[in-house]
Amino acid sequence: MDHVLELGGRESINRSLAAARVGGRIMIIGVLSGFSQEIAMRSIYGKNLHLIGLSVGSRRHFEDMCQAIAEHQLRPVIDTTLPFESVPDGLRRMESGAHQGKICVDFGG
Repeated sequence: MDHVLELGGRESINRSLAAARVGGRIMIIGVLSGFSQEIAMRSIYGKNLHLIGLSVGSRRHFEDMCQAIAEHQLRPVIDTTLPFESVPDGLRRMESGAHQGKICVDFGG
């Protein structure tokens, strides 16, 4: 991959390093598992990767993003939608790292 968006999930940084092409860029946009991670340094050096930490932008950036999402009809990737009573199952799935996309909770309202 030329560009990888890294959300900071458990062990996902090393999957992102593996997925990036030589000279690729990894944008770190979250720290879901905390600020301390074990990183495969060999991948960074061996592939000449660029790791870039991104923080939240301005209100104008947010408004522009919302407009682009609406204009291009972008939709999130949803892995699973669970009823509220199955939240523990969703948390276990998230902890396992087996999900690909968002785990949603349906409150049945």
